[in-house]
Amino acid sequence: EFTTEADASLQAFDLIDSFLGDNAVDAELETPDQAMESLQKLYASYQLEEQEDAAPKQEVAFASPLIQAFMDHPQEEISPVQESVSQVAEPEEFSSENSLETFYESAWESLPTDSLTLTLVKIYLKQKKYHRALEILKTLALNNPEKSVYFADQIRFLEKLLTHLKK
Repeated sequence: EFTTEADASLQAFDLIDSFLGDNAVDAELETPDQAMESLQKLYASYQLEEQEDAAPKQEVAFASPLIQAFMDHPQEEISPVQESVSQVAEPEEFSSENSLETFYESAWESLPTDSLTLTLVKIYLKQKKYHRALEILKTLALNNPEKSVYFADQIRFLEKLLTHLKK
């Protein structure tokens, strides 16, 4: 249908230009008036972009007062908020007379109940600390009644394992 390959490639370029729409640059403009009109549109859009860039940006209000305080005073050092953290043991408390086991016992007793998870149970199982894993499972069963069937299964399994290990 095309007479030459040049006609086919021109047709392809026309299709691409029409697809790209107004952003496409016409290689051949039919009249000088159309060329001038196209240049005026480009220049007007360029001026609008320049005006938008030059306009002062409005400050965005921050939701967090901490972020706003940092933005207002970046040179000052802002210290983190001290939350109540249960301390396991002070370094001076752990000396040669205290065994490692007593250190772990004090850490275990000071562990908050909300940090008891199945991951901790798995860790204790890998460490072969079955009694501690059993204690955590019992606590989790009490705290999560909707999963009591699952925890009951796990508890029975651990109790059987412990009785088997005692024999």
